[in-house]
Amino acid sequence: MSEVQVFEEHAAVLAHWWALKAQGPLDVLYLDAHLDLQFVNPQRLARLRACTSALAVADLVKPHPLCLDAEGAYGIEDFLYPAVQLGLIGRLIWVAPPHVDLSDLGRALARLEQMEGVSPEDLCSFVRRPDGWIEGQLLGLSLLIGRLEHVPSLSLAHPWVLDIDVDYFVAIPGDAVWADPAEVMGVLRALPVEPLSVTVSRSVSSGFTPLRHRFVGDLLAALWLGDEVQASHLGRLLALDRALQSGQTDATVTGCRAEQTAHPDCAATLYLLSLALAQTPGAAAEAAEWLAAAQVRCEAYRPDVLREICQIRARRLPCDLGQVLALTRRVQTLSGPPDRQALAWAALGLLHAAFRQTERAVACARQFQALTGQAHAELSVDIARLCLASGQADQALPWLAQALDQDETRVTALVYLAQACERQGQGPEAIAALRQAQALSPAWIELSRLLSVALATAGDHQAAQAQQAHHQALCGQRARWTAVQARVR
Repeated sequence: MSEVQVFEEHAAVLAHWWALKAQGPLDVLYLDAHLDLQFVNPQRLARLRACTSALAVADLVKPHPLCLDAEGAYGIEDFLYPAVQLGLIGRLIWVAPPHVDLSDLGRALARLEQMEGVSPEDLCSFVRRPDGWIEGQLLGLSLLIGRLEHVPSLSLAHPWVLDIDVDYFVAIPGDAVWADPAEVMGVLRALPVEPLSVTVSRSVSSGFTPLRHRFVGDLLAALWLGDEVQASHLGRLLALDRALQSGQTDATVTGCRAEQTAHPDCAATLYLLSLALAQTPGAAAEAAEWLAAAQVRCEAYRPDVLREICQIRARRLPCDLGQVLALTRRVQTLSGPPDRQALAWAALGLLHAAFRQTERAVACARQFQALTGQAHAELSVDIARLCLASGQADQALPWLAQALDQDETRVTALVYLAQACERQGQGPEAIAALRQAQALSPAWIELSRLLSVALATAGDHQAAQAQQAHHQALCGQRARWTAVQARVR
């Protein structure tokens, strides 16, 4: 029976795979709601290449997805790229949930055009196979994309590993578990070749999995290992969670009390019981008692305002400005390590920016910088976008300058920088920014059009014609590729 490792956040699998590197590049069967593949610059990669142990690799993970690049060589959004560059994985088989739309492959891959390092050849490599799988190459990774129903047809290289993110099971929006974990694991257990290892990531602290579904990670591990007692208990807990979400409060309370009697140390049971009692008239005090008991047994159930803020964006939760202001008041009184306070301010600033609250977003950015001595790149880009939208190009420029050295924001910042320069009458600077962005993201069709227009506006007609020809070639590639997809379907 394969070992099972349960991690709090998904990026932890990189160090685990590093420990298996003697097995050669692995096939990874990857169940996740997101493709965590983004470009990582050579400087950060060099830090990983210098590692001589899995522990050293683990030490280089970003503590939180909102951390800056200097705080880690990789994180939850980009750990797959280093895995490829380090020779740890050879093929990724992404099993996507139903809420990830794969029906329009052209539209899905068009979103990848803007990513740094993605080439036109990458996007043109994708084909939809007759068996339903989508196959191609992206950022050096051999990629196969499909659904759970396609898995039985797989031909897996040996050795291979199974990697599951719990957010695969959570429908967005809605926060409901859409699939029976026992059925999913049954499909995976039926594969003819056993995996070298199994990894499960909860993804709760980053906000991608609801806290109430944290225990699903333990359920998956129990199902794989054949632990019938634990699997049965947690399976009943999942059924009770579904009952509560469907409004069956009394039945949930009764069921949780029975599970608590049989499994008194299960923090997940106590937490679900507290949620059910909180919806029961006159039971608020008892709900608080069970919540406190859950928090004693497992720190993950303790209040975490950073998690609460991040989950709004991560899972597209309903939110109004009143909720954001209430979160602001909580962050203002937050104590603890300065780095956690800073991240909370950054997360809060991104929420304010989403509500077009420029002054409040700026105030959050100032708080982050006061605590860290640095600017937060993603928040800086959002503030710059708001400045541009309000016609204040001059105010956008300093914010954009703060986002040019981060992998995730560099290309977007360059495009906004070009817009700001153009509005300031700085044509050559706008063209330089667009050229730099195009060099980083050569597959971005809209970027090639913008550069063609900028060159024509500047009177450089020869360069504009050459750029227009390049743009038309990219459009032609997309049209031919789309036609191929239509025939394959």
